[in-house]
Amino acid sequence: MADPLAFLVSASDIVTFQACRRRYLYSRKWRPRRWVPKMLGDACLRQGIFELSKGKPLADVISETTSRFYLTASDPGLDIAPGIDPYKLAMDWVACLETILTTLSRRPMVELFEVPSKPLDKMHEWSFLSFKDKHGELHRTVTVDHYNSDAVTKEMHSWYVFGDVSVAKKPMHLHFIEIGQTRDGRRHTPWCRGFSHIHIANRLKFQNKGAKPLKGDVWQSVWLSESTRWDAAAWCDQLDVDDVPNTLIHEVVIDPPKPDRIAEAIAHIRTESDQMQSWEASIENPSVVPMARAACHWPNDCSYLPICYGPQIDVDIAGLGLYKPRKG
Repeated sequence: MADPLAFLVSASDIVTFQACRRRYLYSRKWRPRRWVPKMLGDACLRQGIFELSKGKPLADVISETTSRFYLTASDPGLDIAPGIDPYKLAMDWVACLETILTTLSRRPMVELFEVPSKPLDKMHEWSFLSFKDKHGELHRTVTVDHYNSDAVTKEMHSWYVFGDVSVAKKPMHLHFIEIGQTRDGRRHTPWCRGFSHIHIANRLKFQNKGAKPLKGDVWQSVWLSESTRWDAAAWCDQLDVDDVPNTLIHEVVIDPPKPDRIAEAIAHIRTESDQMQSWEASIENPSVVPMARAACHWPNDCSYLPICYGPQIDVDIAGLGLYKPRKG
């Protein structure tokens, strides 16, 4: 049984710590006020899926999920590049949430449960970020720009998967949802963008049979968020007709690694946890930690760039208005 003072660590903590010590230390004290759109979208989607699995009515889940995204996107706002219309981008994300949740509600779902943290020993405890089903098998939903073997391998080797699977010693169901890219401030994905026929009223399509793209100049882009002809349910009806969901939704089951790999992973978790505690206890000002510059813009722009690249080293973090102190 873990000691009440055991260090609680999650995959997210290790990923941040390994990417950049400085970012980790800032994140322990300060939380960015603004969300990166994809991070907010993923958080809303995972919670919505969890609620759907509990049997909550679809209308209620969509209302709660989209309201959370709207409210957060409006105040304090989204962390996006200058020149992008935050309203249009938020509307596209909300449309994606509506259509993805609607589509998933039409498919068989297992009931999901939260996974309690698990002591590794008296001084270390693991916090799960995935859910579990009634058999104890883990479930994690991942959104990707494009689904392929590289996306699977990248996720499978991540701490989010390898850590949870190793500690639980249970298989994980990875649910991939392909959501396309953001280009010119709009989401380019069938979940929110389709094509209407310029000569045939109310004609909506996404692809031809066999997932072949539409051809000809008679098709023009239409966005669900701007449409008065189609709501999310009607949009999903046509997605089903064109067999789009089967090309965008995938499931991969990851079995637990062999015992020696599990032991190695848990040993690494302990080692990293000890280093995290040591760094937190010994360093008061994260600005003295050398920058891990390779992580500043990979895989996305770091949320703490305004601190590290401010006009002076000793930045008044609270005065920036971009961060709020964490409790405790």
